[in-house]
Amino acid sequence: MALYRNISTREFYYQVTAADMNPNQTMHGGVIMTYMDDATGTCCHSWANQGKTDRQHGKKVFTAAFHDIRFLQSPLLDDLIRFTATIIDTGSSSMDAIVYGEIVPEQGPAILAAIGFVTYVAVYPDGSKAQVPPLAKSTETACQYARIAEQIRQQSKAVTTAIKVLNA
Repeated sequence: MALYRNISTREFYYQVTAADMNPNQTMHGGVIMTYMDDATGTCCHSWANQGKTDRQHGKKVFTAAFHDIRFLQSPLLDDLIRFTATIIDTGSSSMDAIVYGEIVPEQGPAILAAIGFVTYVAVYPDGSKAQVPPLAKSTETACQYARIAEQIRQQSKAVTTAIKVLNA
């Protein structure tokens, strides 16, 4: 799968274990989301701190929202999964990332198992919002991803507003 890559892309590999299985004998969706969160969190932390790893004094990041997670193929016991996260847009203190979970067979091409969009926010250790470096959008692909991120943010805000109105 061709994936737009920039300085803020991270890949992780994970082998499915018996503890990850649901009653259908496939990898539990919550476990997949956990590893998607790990990949995007590491990616966003690196971006916010520009590669510096001082977790005590540097900027911290936290998950603000999971958007539009799609489970496309069920990983099975002992499957090797590659989680790839890439920042596709930034705000003043927020970062939007796309994350893929792909089954990596011993032979043949990877199989897309899950895809999602995640928003993170950067804060200083005292909890105040921290600025993040802007993401350069120097290619048409980068601009397209940024437009997708904006559409997802707008849709998420609309849904949140509608739910608040229903619960008022």
